[in-house]
Amino acid sequence: MVSRSKMKNEIQLSKNIVITITFIFSIFLLGPWIKVDAADKVNIQDVMVESFDYPYTGSPIQPENYVVLKYRNVLLKNGQDYSITRVGNKSLYGEANAIFVGTIRITGKGNYEGTLETDYRILPKTEYTLKISRTAMEMALTGGNRKLSLYTTPSIYMNVVGVKHSWESSNPNVVTVDETGNLTPVGLGTATITAHYNGQDVTCQVSVLRNIKGDVNRDGKVNLADATEIINFYTEKKQPTAEDYEAGDMNNDKKLNLQDAMEIIFIYLEK
Repeated sequence: MVSRSKMKNEIQLSKNIVITITFIFSIFLLGPWIKVDAADKVNIQDVMVESFDYPYTGSPIQPENYVVLKYRNVLLKNGQDYSITRVGNKSLYGEANAIFVGTIRITGKGNYEGTLETDYRILPKTEYTLKISRTAMEMALTGGNRKLSLYTTPSIYMNVVGVKHSWESSNPNVVTVDETGNLTPVGLGTATITAHYNGQDVTCQVSVLRNIKGDVNRDGKVNLADATEIINFYTEKKQPTAEDYEAGDMNNDKKLNLQDAMEIIFIYLEK
């Protein structure tokens, strides 16, 4: 028969084993939140570097003062867990405005080791205006593609913000638009082309017609060839037809002259 003292010892031993197993298991569960053991250093390549675009504060912003590093949800401390140096730096809009892009080198310290180089971007989020190259446009059904473009004032925000813009057509059965702003006429009618960029929208109203004003030679386009046709009519090198008057009389004065040619050239230059 087992004595009471021996049974008591066995019960205590079982308790100790359970406590030990529980402690070991808790290490795996709480691993992301505990300090990394010095004997098992973490490669800095495994650290997450968060994006840093900052509001303009009125004074230059240094990336080493604002970068955020995390490892398994633990916020790392500059000077204790890593150090930062800039290995590439370029001012895009004057140092006073603190708009920079470049590269930083992060070097692990303490429980972290190795180096990591990453690009950074510091962009003051001040006001800017988004614009589109045309707000209204006519296209001929057989005239081929046209292109719309986006730009900002100041222009620096188009180049640095880094936000991809997107395009959409309100009526793809009339005109389609691709990711670069190229328009393709599909059918007769009207459609609104909308460009989305960094939370702002701009639009262009597009009309697809069988024949468009200014297309004197009826090739589906308004270009210098049409202006040349007007000049030929004006100098009496060619005799205009009723269709030529309808297409080429830009100011509706029932004449084909240099004013009409200039109107066509202006349309061509605005493309």
